[in-house]
Amino acid sequence: MSKDKGKLDKKIAKVLAQAQSSSSEKRRCLKTLNTLYKDTSYTLFLERFKAYVHRIIHVAEQEDCVLIVISFISSFVVELKQPNFLNSVVEYLTAFVANDNKFVRQRTCQVIKGILEEMGDDQTVLRDNKIEGLIVAVITML
Repeated sequence: MSKDKGKLDKKIAKVLAQAQSSSSEKRRCLKTLNTLYKDTSYTLFLERFKAYVHRIIHVAEQEDCVLIVISFISSFVVELKQPNFLNSVVEYLTAFVANDNKFVRQRTCQVIKGILEEMGDDQTVLRDNKIEGLIVAVITML
């Protein structure tokens, strides 16, 4: 199993590195990550994806590449069109909204804001009680 984790980690890292290189790569990278999602067990993919989200929200530097990855992550979570995955990621993020570290709070809010923007008016996918709490949390922290 740890071999599978290592391989998946490398593949996700490669996709994220490509996605941050330019916005023109975004569509291709979304397809690649979608394929990885389909070819991997749900539990393993979710675990490893959340590990990368964790890394991103702990980056304190104000660099464009970080914002590009945040945008990419937000797009992927929504475009995947898997309500369970979306809700799991959002639920994971809510734990960081009140983090003591202001950079973690800021990055978390950026990801949540990106997800909400990507969803547009189609926010019915989120569990009803989550969306209201998210909006309040994001507005409060920004």
